[in-house]
Amino acid sequence: MKVNRDRNKKLIYLSEPEKIQKLIKQFNMEDCKTKKIPLDVVLTSEKDGEPCDTTEYQILVGSLLYLSTTTRRDLCQAASQLSRFMACPTKYHLKAAKGVLKYLKATVNHGLYYATDKETRKSRTGYLFLLNGSLFSWQSKLQSTVSTSTTEVEYQPASSAVKEALWHALRSWTTTTACRKPSILMWPITSSASGSCSAISRSDIAKVRRCWLTH
Repeated sequence: MKVNRDRNKKLIYLSEPEKIQKLIKQFNMEDCKTKKIPLDVVLTSEKDGEPCDTTEYQILVGSLLYLSTTTRRDLCQAASQLSRFMACPTKYHLKAAKGVLKYLKATVNHGLYYATDKETRKSRTGYLFLLNGSLFSWQSKLQSTVSTSTTEVEYQPASSAVKEALWHALRSWTTTTACRKPSILMWPITSSASGSCSAISRSDIAKVRRCWLTH
């Protein structure tokens, strides 16, 4: 993993260009064309499709899953879909997986930025909601308290987004344009927040925020 630190701007940038380049070379995709998005199709099980090399597919998707949990969160949706067909992949699925490599070739130096507000030391909460493809509610602001762990940092925006979603869902039921089955889609919470809360179990605030996510 490559770590770049800008002390003047208080920034840390994490990326894995060498691993990505090695992965592209491993699957003979050095001369392929690039793509702007990781996965541009909705994958389904191909019962009558031509089987591909299961080991090759599993190695490729496994590598994509690793990248999606480290420095390439933009691969989460694609890697999650591809992983559903690990047992019986077809050439159609393998082609889609190699399509993600085309995207990686175009974004080999992309990664994660870690920054801090040097005045308040607070993290930022943000969310947005779309209705029929149009943005109608959003928020981006500093959190009200200084978090002591990454788990707490993630709980705050997640609970705020759930409360906002529930409010809009309740309001829609009382209007003429009410949705019969309102749905809430959220970006996956990372392992620190989705796993055990033992690190901050003593915090009543964390317990309350978790209730918003689990009930």
